[in-house]
Amino acid sequence: MLLHILSIILTQYLSNPSKTCTRKVTGCSPSTRSHAHSHVEWHMRQRLAPLLFQDDDPATERVPRDTPVAAAQVSERARDKARTKRTAEGFPAHSFPTLLGDLASLVLNRVRLPTPEQAAIMIATKSTKLQRRAFDLLGIDPQQDVSITVTG
Repeated sequence: MLLHILSIILTQYLSNPSKTCTRKVTGCSPSTRSHAHSHVEWHMRQRLAPLLFQDDDPATERVPRDTPVAAAQVSERARDKARTKRTAEGFPAHSFPTLLGDLASLVLNRVRLPTPEQAAIMIATKSTKLQRRAFDLLGIDPQQDVSITVTG
């Protein structure tokens, strides 16, 4: 399910007519795909920052530095996250890979019923509060009816 959601985000990015790549990810050069994946990851990290160990205080981003190589100022909120290992909302703070692993535990199953018309239903696992918050931050509704196409 998470891969499907990531493919939706990636498709939206690649469908931008200003890009030099075709809409199909498979039609892009490896460097363009790599750039697109990096771009999507960067946007996901920005949106998911309140749940990550990442500093999500916009005020600290704008603090001028004496030199470009000077250490960035860490906000009090980021220090609290690092000290307590919890977000301001009370969720456990995550690294990007561990949060993706948590989101990947959502499953969308297509179940075919043994009927003459081969009826099928979609069954999704129930999301946790953390997963719902992450998908809210991403602007995605994982419970929506999505069509899944698996190609070999």
